[in-house]
Amino acid sequence: MKLLDVCGIAIGNTQCQVIWSLLAVITDFTASPREGLRFGTIGFDHPVLRGHTCPLIEIGGLRPGPHLCIMAGVHINEASSIQAATVLANLIETDHLRGSISIIPAVSTHNLYKYTLVTPPSEGRDLHWSYPGAPNGSFNDALAYSLVCEWAENANVLLDLHGGDMDEQMTRYVVVQHTGDEALDKRIMDVAACFETELVVALAHESMGKPGRCCTALGSIGKVGLVAEAGDFGMTDQASVKWHQNGILAVARLLGMLDGESKRPARQISLDSYEWIEAPASGIIEKDFAPGDWVEAGMNIGTVRDFYGRKKADIKAPQSGYIMMRKSSHVAREGYWIGSIAFSKSRP
Repeated sequence: MKLLDVCGIAIGNTQCQVIWSLLAVITDFTASPREGLRFGTIGFDHPVLRGHTCPLIEIGGLRPGPHLCIMAGVHINEASSIQAATVLANLIETDHLRGSISIIPAVSTHNLYKYTLVTPPSEGRDLHWSYPGAPNGSFNDALAYSLVCEWAENANVLLDLHGGDMDEQMTRYVVVQHTGDEALDKRIMDVAACFETELVVALAHESMGKPGRCCTALGSIGKVGLVAEAGDFGMTDQASVKWHQNGILAVARLLGMLDGESKRPARQISLDSYEWIEAPASGIIEKDFAPGDWVEAGMNIGTVRDFYGRKKADIKAPQSGYIMMRKSSHVAREGYWIGSIAFSKSRP
């Protein structure tokens, strides 16, 4: 079976076609704390990925139904999202569950105990931006492809949990992919509405076919993926853990896996783009913006100073939009990203 037969993802004008068996998933279950719940590991039978394993939690309902995949720890320091995935099984009774839930609570185990701010793949790229990957590429390429096209191949929805590396303060938001398929986009936005946030970044259709987040790779093949962001500074805070878990349980109710109705936020704003806020000069960074703030394009949102306190440059908002993230860095070199902003290309 070839890659295109299984995943059907094309990047630009190229399509990878390789033997699918190179990417067979290997699972090893070592514990079953209660009926329908299994703990184990997942690995990948691929030359580049051999030796890389992740913890795996499988929750099987007593009745048939949809399949939900959840992963966290793509960025290994994002503690609240990892904690939410780790203890999720405690909130689900298998005799009330229809279908199954597969959870990888820590994807980037190769970065455990390194305390790196960016998860370094073998070629210096971040896994988060590598989807859909390629089975015959680098470590990141093969892992991204294996997650989307093998582990989550039969998932009705894939949720990728993130939030707040050791130098990041976040507002709570979700990222999805706008595909141009009306029926699919409605399903995607219904999943986005399961998370209690006003901010939805529904990436513009032009993102399709380009390497990027897992939600873009899934949207490109007619599937539903979502990236959820909540948490700050690589620390576990229970409010963010609960936010992630409440969103997951709402998705399960939306899919009919659990009884009950999903409560939708009273208001959600959908923007189609985001970009980094970069330091305009090297020096001490004084940031006058916070996650969740609305800023106007060209607004002065900070100052760069030298070590004598003299102003070197003003920091200007690159777009009109909402602040998604603020870096904690006190000093930064010119061009280093110190925050991010969500905006809409389709609006003036």
